[in-house]
Amino acid sequence: MKRSLWTILVLFLIVGLAACSATKGKITGRDADPAAVPDLAGEYAVNGKDGAGSEYGGRLSIRPGDVAGHYRLQWIVNESIQEGAGAVEGNKLTATWQSAPGQSAQTLRGTATYTITDKGELYGTRTVEGAAGSWEEKAFPNKKL
Repeated sequence: MKRSLWTILVLFLIVGLAACSATKGKITGRDADPAAVPDLAGEYAVNGKDGAGSEYGGRLSIRPGDVAGHYRLQWIVNESIQEGAGAVEGNKLTATWQSAPGQSAQTLRGTATYTITDKGELYGTRTVEGAAGSWEEKAFPNKKL
């Protein structure tokens, strides 16, 4: 009896891990109803591809702004900090950003445009002023923080 219980537990663990890895890095929610967009304040895991096609990862912190539907954003990507401000319109979050002071000799600036899912996930693009192409980016709410 104990052996079959352990076998069942191991099988559940294997199936659970397989399910987690199958959805890791993938948007699983549907585009949010513009009338029912989830609150975005919180911490996110970010992964994306820059304009050259190189993959990157990092963190995104979203804090409420001074007005409802407005947010302050901070990305930490490849040990670089970028800060910005954005607003939700419908089920889109649009923001402008720049590198934090002292991060590099040249201040980088750009925009971000994300679609919000019903699970609070974000997917869309970021641009860098003066650089060709755009960055594809996904952000997943980090429930552990």
